Amino acid sequence: MSETRSSSPEPRFRQWLRGIRPLLWWLVLVLILFGIRTHQRLSERTRLTFSVTLQGRPVQLETTALLDGRQIVRGDRVPLGKHTLTISHPKGVTVTTNLFIWYGERDLGEIDLQRGMGTLAIQTEPNATTLSIRGPDFSLILSNSTGMTSSVPTDHYVIEAKYQHWAESAETTVTSDAVAKMRFAPKLGALQLTCNQSGASFQLIQTDGRTLEAGDFPATVADVPEGICRLLAWHQGNQLERAIDLKARTTNTASIEFLYGAAVLETEPSGASVALADGRGVGTTPLRMSQVLVGERTFRLRKDGYETISVALSIVLDKTNSIRTNLTNINFAQAIDTARRSLAAGDYDRAFASASDALMSKAGDGEAMALKNEAAGRKNIRQGEALGNRGDYAAAIKSMESALAALPENATAKSLLADFQRREQEQMEKLRQERAGRPQKAFEDTLAKVKDSDLFESHELTTTKPAREVQAGIVNQLRGVVPNFQIVLADSPAAEIYRIEARQEFFGGSRSCVIIVGQLGNDETRILFKVLEYKTHHSLNVQGLLNLTASVEHIPVHPSRIPEMTDKLKAQVEEGQSLVRNRILRAIGQPQNEKR
Repeated sequence: MSETRSSSPEPRFRQWLRGIRPLLWWLVLVLILFGIRTHQRLSERTRLTFSVTLQGRPVQLETTALLDGRQIVRGDRVPLGKHTLTISHPKGVTVTTNLFIWYGERDLGEIDLQRGMGTLAIQTEPNATTLSIRGPDFSLILSNSTGMTSSVPTDHYVIEAKYQHWAESAETTVTSDAVAKMRFAPKLGALQLTCNQSGASFQLIQTDGRTLEAGDFPATVADVPEGICRLLAWHQGNQLERAIDLKARTTNTASIEFLYGAAVLETEPSGASVALADGRGVGTTPLRMSQVLVGERTFRLRKDGYETISVALSIVLDKTNSIRTNLTNINFAQAIDTARRSLAAGDYDRAFASASDALMSKAGDGEAMALKNEAAGRKNIRQGEALGNRGDYAAAIKSMESALAALPENATAKSLLADFQRREQEQMEKLRQERAGRPQKAFEDTLAKVKDSDLFESHELTTTKPAREVQAGIVNQLRGVVPNFQIVLADSPAAEIYRIEARQEFFGGSRSCVIIVGQLGNDETRILFKVLEYKTHHSLNVQGLLNLTASVEHIPVHPSRIPEMTDKLKAQVEEGQSLVRNRILRAIGQPQNEKR
């Protein structure tokens, strides 16, 4: 039992400590959590407050605050410990301070910044009439100034240098760590103006149209920018203009001379208003002007009912220069203009009518007559060409002759006339040959349809009577004279061609005649005829006891068909030819024994 006690349990304190250890750990955890919560609660109340002024003027919104380089605003939470606070403003001196922050609100109160200053250096050469410096918190105006170098509040400035006839402005920013420099050195000169006429005035104008100076001669204009400018001068309503190349830093000179001559203007009719080139009216014609600038001068003349015109007159110094002109009636001018334009456009009818209208307004005018003749001539040339292209050379020749009557020297009309005359002769010859061949062709075409017509001779007669009249006369002779013929056919197979076919029966035979009457010319008619003689042969055919048929055969009286030509048959042929020939001769009024 004693050994069991000696191996002994732990002391009572250790047992107690082991029993409360969890409680101690719990207590430590509670304290830690309480500490963290207290820190959070107190840190929430740890804020930095302050206000910023610039020389007593609130500028909170324009201020930049940095805590350890991080931007903050008033009332922001800040961490515990040591910090660096920087307050800056664009126009103020930056302030930097060290802070130690503990729990709770830290109010720095009002932080007043000092106004920042910098150096502004301005130089003007030559002296500026007015030098102005304008900024939000600083402004200054200097007169006849060479410039300035001064300490000014840091800011953005507008500097303007003004001279009598020149000004320039520029902008710059003044900072505390640099000198803002600016220099104005315009290239200016002076201009001395003189004129040979008293009472003259001037206007000096820059290239941009701005007036530098205006006044009376003589004058001296200072502070004129270098370069080209315009000088306008006036005297007694006359104007001169001159370009001047101004040099800087010197006195330039310019002299204006108004040199005059006299001018006399007359018009027919008189009473026309006269205006100068600039539109200024100076009177009505007849007009004398004693002071007109020398050189080429243009005057505009206007009168109601007449065309407005411009006339040029060369004015010589100290001499009287005259001009006289005729005014053109508006109707005449319009008609002439229309005639010209229509002629150019090829509208010859309108050109001719317009030229005629012009002559009604101004009878005998050479230009109007020329336009009228030109229009008439060209119209006839064009018409003649069209007619010639259609083959109507006779009408084309008449058109060319009319064209040459209006334009005697027109080479085109002469050439075309000669060509058309040649072609007309060729055409007439061709027509004549064609016309001459038409009766023969009709004769041959008709005989081709008549059997055995080639066995008999053809005959020809001519007369001056018209073909239609000849046909009618032959028909009457054949039909109305004993022994008469039976007219089988009387027609006109072609233009100016007349055909007659007639037949005659007699004992033992018959004859036929074919006659063609053709018009060869206005006074020439050709008659072609052929007489065909036949012998009649009658026969009787018996077919059965009661069937008898009779037939008649017409045999051409020609050796090829009748081998034994008796004197009676030969006489029949001659009689037939003579009979038809004499009937034709009586029809055309020629002796019956005349052979043609």
